[in-house]
Amino acid sequence: MKHFFTVALMLCTLQLAHTQTKWTILHNKKILLTASVENELENKIRIKRSELQKNEQLEVICVVSSPEERKYSIELTNENGQVLMERSGLKASFSNKEIRKLAKLKKSQIRINLRISPPNPLMMMPDRQIQLATLIFE
Repeated sequence: MKHFFTVALMLCTLQLAHTQTKWTILHNKKILLTASVENELENKIRIKRSELQKNEQLEVICVVSSPEERKYSIELTNENGQVLMERSGLKASFSNKEIRKLAKLKKSQIRINLRISPPNPLMMMPDRQIQLATLIFE
């Protein structure tokens, strides 16, 4: 029985690893980043603070090739991984006003993450976190 649960957990983990995720990040209706590979060095977005004065928003759109019975949420975190703001689902919008407040608190950078959680917290499956991009304010 113990062996069965171990094999089932490994199969679920492998299936999660093979799903292809793509994401697009837009700011003020302009595409800033389109990617499908998690790369901390290349997925950096520089935003001028003057751009945050406009009455627009930052949009994050994720597409999962084989969506599963999981909870998806998009998070804005600081360098230490503390969640500053969170939206559930594969599409999220953050107003410039909200980002401006966060940029004042954290002057250097904010990370955008996709968190994939099991639908039931009692399931013995770990959360998975994908770092989509890093916002750098100039």
